[in-house]
Order: sequence, then C-alpha cells, then structure tokens
Amino acid sequence: MRHQARRGNLQGAHLRILQHAFHRKPNWQRLDRWLKPLLTEAVRSADQQTAILQTGTWLRQIQQFERAHHCLELLNWRTAKGHAWLERGLVLQQLNQIDAAQKAFRRSCRDGNSFAVACYHLGLLYRSTGEFDQAARWLLRSLKRDADPAYVHTVLQYCRCSNNMLRPIGRFYKRLHQRHPERALPLQQLSFYQQRQGNLAQAAVTAQKAARLELGPRAGWLADANLEPTPPEFLVLGVPKGGTTSLFAWLRHHPLIWGHPRKELHFFDGDYHFGDQWYCAQFPRFQQSSGILRGEATPTLFSHLEAPARVSQLIPKVKALVLLRDPLGRAVSWVQHLQRLEGLEGSVESWLSQELASLQSLDAETLSKSGRIGTGALQDSLYDLHLQRWRSALAESDQLLVISSERLFSDPRSQLSAVLEFLGLDSDPEPWMDAWVARNVNPGRRIKLPKTLESELRAFLDSQCQQFKTEQGPSPVGWFA
Repeated sequence: MRHQARRGNLQGAHLRILQHAFHRKPNWQRLDRWLKPLLTEAVRSADQQTAILQTGTWLRQIQQFERAHHCLELLNWRTAKGHAWLERGLVLQQLNQIDAAQKAFRRSCRDGNSFAVACYHLGLLYRSTGEFDQAARWLLRSLKRDADPAYVHTVLQYCRCSNNMLRPIGRFYKRLHQRHPERALPLQQLSFYQQRQGNLAQAAVTAQKAARLELGPRAGWLADANLEPTPPEFLVLGVPKGGTTSLFAWLRHHPLIWGHPRKELHFFDGDYHFGDQWYCAQFPRFQQSSGILRGEATPTLFSHLEAPARVSQLIPKVKALVLLRDPLGRAVSWVQHLQRLEGLEGSVESWLSQELASLQSLDAETLSKSGRIGTGALQDSLYDLHLQRWRSALAESDQLLVISSERLFSDPRSQLSAVLEFLGLDSDPEPWMDAWVARNVNPGRRIKLPKTLESELRAFLDSQCQQFKTEQGPSPVGWFA
C-alpha cells in the first residue's frame, strides 16, 4: 500500500484496511500528520471525494468529531451530493454547532435521494433544542416521503407537540391507514393521537383494531373480537438507559411473545386516568391455549411511587422484569439523553450536583415518598428503595426478575435464557440470537465528572444499592469501579 500511495493510486479498499489496522494499534499523532496527504495525494483523484467522505464517517462513528470535521473540510463542497451534506450536519450537530448543522441538513434535503433521512435528522435537531412543533413538521415530511422506518414514527411520538400540531399528525395517520389498511402501525399511532386529543373512547376502539393486525402465524390464535380485552402477562419495568429497548426488541422476535410496538405506554405512571379499558385495548386477546404472552416496556415504572400498587391491582399475577445498570453511569446517561433529545440546558455536572444536595438533605422516610427532583436521574438509581416497593406490592416473590444490564450485554445468551425461563418459555435463546442488537445507545462522548463529585455520587448511590449489590454479586465490569 505504501508503494500504491506514493504513486497516488490508493483505493477505498486500502483505506478500510488501514482503518482496521488503526483500531488494532491506534496512533493519533501519526493519523493527524498523515491523514490530509493520504486523502489528497495518495488516493486516486477519481476516488478522493468518496475516500474523504468515508473517512469522515468513520471518524464520526468512533466519536472523533473534531477530526471528522477537519477531514470533511477537504471535500469539494461545490459538487458535494446530499449524503455528504448529511454527514456534515451529523458532525456539526455533535460539535454543538446547531445553526451550521441545520443549514447542512437543509442543503441535504435538496437531493431527493437523501430527502427523507435529512428531514428526519432535522426533526431530531429541533427536538434536541426543545422546538417540538418544528421537529414534528420535519418528521412528517420524512414520513410522507418514506413511511416505512418505525424509528421515525417513534421519534415523532415523543415530540411534546402543541394541540394545534396534533391535528395534522392525526390526519396523516388517517390517510396512511387508508393507503395501508393491513398495517398495524398507522392505527396504533392514530390511536395515540386520538388519545392525546382527549377522544379516549375512539382511541380505545382504534387501538383494539390495530392490535389484531400484522400478527403473522399468531393471528390464527386470536380470541373472538367481541370478548373484553385483558391486560398483558408481563411488563419490563425499567430502568431508563438500562437496556430495556434492546431487551424488549429481542423479546418481540419470539413467536410466543407479542410486545407492544410502541413499547412505552406510560399508563401506570402517567395516563392512569385513561382507565383500565383503554389500557387493555392496547393488547390483542389470544386463545388461552395459545401460550402467547403479551407485554410492554415502560422503563420509568420502576421508580414511580404509585406504579407498583396500580400494576398489582390490575395485573395481580404479572411477571415483571427489571434491568439495572451501574447506577452512576445510568444517571449520567439519562441526563445526556435529556440534553440530546429534549433540549435540557445545563451541564451533567450541575444537574447531578444539585440533585445530590437535595437528596442528601432528606431523611429516609421523606426520600421514599419524594416526587421527582430535577431530572430524576439520581432517584431512578436508588435501586434498593424501588425494589422494596415493588416486592411489597407483588403477591409472590417469583413475580419479579432483576438482572444486571452489564451482564446482559457481556453475556447475552445466559441472561436471555434466564428471561425466557422466568416467563415460562423454553429457555434456549439460540434460535433468536441473531436478533440481539444493542439499541438506543447514547451516541455522544462519554463525559468525565470531577473526581470529588464522582466520589460523592458513588458513595451516596452505593449506600442506596447495598441490597441489590449483595443479591447480584460482582458485576462483570465492576459496579462501583
């Protein structure tokens, strides 16, 4: 390759080999010295634009955002296509250059090939700054061009839009249902927006219709449509940024599991006033002999004060799963999540400092009854407190399974086997292991807290997770390392 580089004849395949070699033995000083001459002199002139873009994408994916930005500046932007402008916008957004990122995404929209994806990222950008109506407009444009990606529908669902914005979104899903009456997703989303506009009776009817669509072979096990709907058999309770998205997505691949496509219904911790009938209508009713289990995952249930009693009242025999991650790493990730997706202002350090001071000032009884303080990041990590509340509410000890998020991702086969066994299914996960993927991972940089603050936070959280640490034993990556 050195010989080819001196002749200016390197190709894209050569660059991929160099990237793999760099991963094995990183040398940033050497990369910074040679990257520009490598891309502008060593690569064949006909391949330079592609090589620069591909290298910039690689640097972004390994979270070297400044280097990715400098790399992309080598492009000839007067002739750049839409996907190059899209990549530029992604890098600029990570560098918090919001206005410049917006301009890059808008430029990418001019290219029909990248229009839908660029609109989606503009929606994400506006959502990250708290401009939810504007975010929804761009997400709708993306879906009108390409309505297939489920993740775009999910992001739109989590935009806290004004009432005025709910109406055009509802009309969009009505039209989408008319074009695709066989699909469940348009009706599920339509039900959600009917609910948000206060039309609960119609929302329940729409949801019940949606629940009976796109069941595959399971459709043959549907119970009579006239029977009253019933609640699900299992719930994934939490925690936020603990891996619930990954676990629930995997469970939905099992032929004897029906998981709600919206995942988070927030009934027990937010929309409880909608009533049991509305909640039960979200789930298809199967014949009892089918053995099919139904479930949903709302990760904020775990720390909600009233959720345990509400769940045990409606679903007394529920099977409840909890994924618990290193409490400090989870809290940091949650604040970053709110910054990235909801425009939360202020640093991770300042939020956690304020919340720590507030929580330390409370006695044990007051702490157990306290509402959300700040972002709730630290409260969600008070594992012993929440576990005690759930164990007191559930009738039987075998109704709750607690697993370590670190173990799930370091040894997924054994942990997924435990989950299947807990649900009363064949415990061999092997037929569906290809579907196991880490999802909803924070794409930003991992931050380092000041050592004094980190020590204080770990000491406090350690005192609140003693029972859990004893039950779980040493984590494969170290809980409080």
